[in-house]
Amino acid sequence: MSIIEQINLRDSVIKACARSVGIWLSEPDFNNFVRAEPYFIKWGDRSLHHHAETQKYVYDQASQDSSAPRIPEVHDCFDHGIVTYLVMEYIPMLSRKDATSLPQRTADAIDWLRRLPPPPGARIGPLGGGYACHKLFQGWSAPLRFSCSEALETYLNKVRFYITSHRLLTVEPSLSRISPSNIVRSPSRSRTSPLCSPNPIWRATSISILREGSAFSISSL
Repeated sequence: MSIIEQINLRDSVIKACARSVGIWLSEPDFNNFVRAEPYFIKWGDRSLHHHAETQKYVYDQASQDSSAPRIPEVHDCFDHGIVTYLVMEYIPMLSRKDATSLPQRTADAIDWLRRLPPPPGARIGPLGGGYACHKLFQGWSAPLRFSCSEALETYLNKVRFYITSHRLLTVEPSLSRISPSNIVRSPSRSRTSPLCSPNPIWRATSISILREGSAFSISSL
């Protein structure tokens, strides 16, 4: 894509999303995406750049595997004012005839994602940096950058200590919304472990599947 084409695309994206973005800025629960064929557009804060890097990696892996689910290609990710826009390929919804196969196709896609190898040097969280995002943390954002699963486990064990020892009466505000139901005891160890899949923890914390029609959009959890 040439510089001129990129500028024209960005201008078109901003205009196409102007009304919806205006509502979203005043009502954060409002949808943060629009379909503008041949594109599917999401917007949010600067962390969307990290999500885009994750999706690019998954798209590259899928393009080399004929058994992979169809992953939207990322066309652009840019900032305009306080809003970041992610422009990706739009994948049409399944026809009514093909809808009966959707449960199996979804299961196959999840299984493929679970088997996806982590990129070299990957840490817990989105590619390109940033904090891990999950409902386990207050505001859905981790307070620290965890270098490995052991670091996250150590943090969760400290949370468990505060919860059980102080009954949340003297817990730091950043820990007060972490629910004990999100922490489970490992059958093989006396320490607690975070809920995750049997595969390496980055897969449980870095990839989620968001669906619009039959489009699989990858982002950090």
